Amino acid sequence: MKMLLNPGQAAAVHDFDHDLLVTAGAGTGKTRVLTFKYLTLLKERRVEAPQIVAVTFTKKAADEMRARIREGIKSEIETCAPGERDFWLRQLEALETAAHISTIHGLCYSLLAEHPVEAGLDPGAEVMDEGEVYLLQSEAAEEALHLLLDGPHGREAAKVVLEQGVPFFTRDLVGIYHTLRESGQSLEEIWRISAENLKHGLAPVADVKATFCRSVEDFIVLGNSLPKITAKAKERLDELAAGWKPAKTVIMAAEVLEEELQAHLDWICSLLPRNTVRELKEPTNEIRACLETFRKTLVTKVAGEQLPLIREYLRIFAGEYRRRKEMAGRMDFGDQQILARDLLTNYPEIARSYQERFAYFLFDEVQDTNSLQWEILSKLIYANGVSHSKGRVFLVGDVKQSIYRFRGAEVEVITELASGFSSDSASNLLGGQGRTLILEENYRTLRPVADVINDLCKPIFSSEDYPFHPLVAVRSDEAADDPRVEMVIHEERRTEPA
Repeated sequence: MKMLLNPGQAAAVHDFDHDLLVTAGAGTGKTRVLTFKYLTLLKERRVEAPQIVAVTFTKKAADEMRARIREGIKSEIETCAPGERDFWLRQLEALETAAHISTIHGLCYSLLAEHPVEAGLDPGAEVMDEGEVYLLQSEAAEEALHLLLDGPHGREAAKVVLEQGVPFFTRDLVGIYHTLRESGQSLEEIWRISAENLKHGLAPVADVKATFCRSVEDFIVLGNSLPKITAKAKERLDELAAGWKPAKTVIMAAEVLEEELQAHLDWICSLLPRNTVRELKEPTNEIRACLETFRKTLVTKVAGEQLPLIREYLRIFAGEYRRRKEMAGRMDFGDQQILARDLLTNYPEIARSYQERFAYFLFDEVQDTNSLQWEILSKLIYANGVSHSKGRVFLVGDVKQSIYRFRGAEVEVITELASGFSSDSASNLLGGQGRTLILEENYRTLRPVADVINDLCKPIFSSEDYPFHPLVAVRSDEAADDPRVEMVIHEERRTEPA
């Protein structure tokens, strides 16, 4: 097995004294490093393939990793000493029959399949694809809405349905439920957090109205006092002053963000200048900020009033969805993760058996995981917060490539891990046994392109809690005078300055 690795890659592959978190930017060879790490565990540490857990984000990535490892093992079979041939043949067979190279959902399914009774799982249950999930959830959502409208709170529910629309219940709330369930939070915990956020985030509506109205009136007074102002700006200011009294009446009477109020707020915004004299810039920004606060306050107030009804709808929906899954003998990806988490939590002896069975863990795309998935992995790795042995965890990710927050990914997982891996405190997850490494040599991107990417991204990421690591392009097959980057700049239409 010939390893062509740069110094950073080699350090990541051969360090078995620390649990590692490797920050690998785009094109830095992370799949190569993961593959060589796996093969080095076989060759130098003499770990058996079934003792290694490799988790990737997609099935395609898992298949690619397995294919590369297969080629590496075949290469060893061809070149190894006669006494090692049986070992490598055994690894090749295990790779196809017993190796744990899969997505997190695939890993969870294998845990459940080994302990279906303890997990409370129907042995015949099958995992649904996205199409089946959508179909069952749609059926459950429609039935839940009918039951809600026919229930004791039907009149109140009908009012909310008319205000929010049917898709709010059958599409939006179901999507929120699906995302939250993927994160492993119970509905009870979600209600508690929602109620607290609404309680602490809701300012008195009367105070918000008064502040907004005062900001508009101060703006009108100030504008009329300025000696130099364009004719167009004066025209808009006069229009705002003339129409302000009826608009204020609607604003002060408003309790919900209904159509008439929205029309008046839009009218006020249309008369505010985008580019104006220095004296009016701050008052203009204050009006916009107060207006947004007013809108959010009304929406939050209504949400607080509707939360019990929403809670009842989701309770009915969850029951209908669960009943349909049981009737069909199906489970979704969220079920797999929650059942696996509960299995390892409720049966510590099972968790302990896995901690002793598995010798090493490789986890790719950590930036796209969530707290539930990391909790599952932690229960396989750590007993009472302590690793069974040091140097058995290898995590790879890149904060800059986190793009799946809309599907429940929590970038905070990797940032908190980075802090824990770098800390020497015995109270952190690794007890000071972690180490962070950075792969920054990019083999995919041409130097001019990498330079532009770095120049654009550095100021964007400068305000984040984690350091920005620029791409270091190492390709040398480019012509010095060959243009590689074209930028298209769109200039916003500007309004006439005041």
